[in-house]
Amino acid sequence: MSEVDELNARFGLKDALRFEDGPGGLTRARIATDRATAEIYLQGAHVARWQPASAAHPVLFLSDKSHFEVGKAIRGGVPLVFPWFAERKDGLPGGMHGFARTLPWEVVAAERRAEGVALSFKLLPNQTTRDLGFDHFVLVYEVVVGATLTLALEVENVGDTPLRFDEALHAYYSVSDVRQIEVSGIGDTDYLDRADNAKPKHQGVGAIRFAGETDQLHLNTQEAVTISDPVWRRRMVIEKRGSKSTVVWNPWQAKASALADLGAEAWPHFVCVEPANAAENAVTVAPGATHTMGMTVRVEGA
Repeated sequence: MSEVDELNARFGLKDALRFEDGPGGLTRARIATDRATAEIYLQGAHVARWQPASAAHPVLFLSDKSHFEVGKAIRGGVPLVFPWFAERKDGLPGGMHGFARTLPWEVVAAERRAEGVALSFKLLPNQTTRDLGFDHFVLVYEVVVGATLTLALEVENVGDTPLRFDEALHAYYSVSDVRQIEVSGIGDTDYLDRADNAKPKHQGVGAIRFAGETDQLHLNTQEAVTISDPVWRRRMVIEKRGSKSTVVWNPWQAKASALADLGAEAWPHFVCVEPANAAENAVTVAPGATHTMGMTVRVEGA
């Protein structure tokens, strides 16, 4: 029995959830109900698409040039950032944003619920993570697909010393034009401006508008964030839990052009708004304890 056949036999849900071979030979789950559709790849437990039935335009952005290859991150959707954010510090080995988004995850549960189809994944240490110094964790990730999208990442420390890590739900949202939108909910906060050598800065009261490269790590904020898109006449509301940081990112033209899996034409059509715990908000979990970070996304309007 093939991997896909075995997954369908164990976890498939008639008329709602099935597994299939995706591009590049990557296995994915496809969810389709009268409330929403979604695609989730087992590599990275990566939510690549989610669209509620009420939405006239895609909610999650997925690059047309994205790599669908073993061991390479998918550009768009919701990559999982763990156990470090951005570049690893102190000269230690490891690629951008950690290893969770490029390793294969195990499917452990699937069920129908009142709010939608729930699919759960697990990631355990392996030789790759051990070589990077991480050998005593269990990650469990739950995705609930319905009229809203709910994600929850649980980190358990199964070692005998404290586990410190960064994390983020690196969500890419489709917009009509990033130069026309506003992001509200993180006014009057301090942030690190990663487009300006991570200098500490302060965001004034009011919404963020975009006129150039934006890469802001907002600290000590737990508020919901709203993306308002007047052209598409909709708002996307991101409510988060267990998160004290929020990242807002758009690379603009020059940096987008340098990314082979993005290109010069895509940058106006997305903005990243990411629940996170990073920098001074990094998480420390005691031995035997767990920490959960999550978010719920809803679309208001078209």
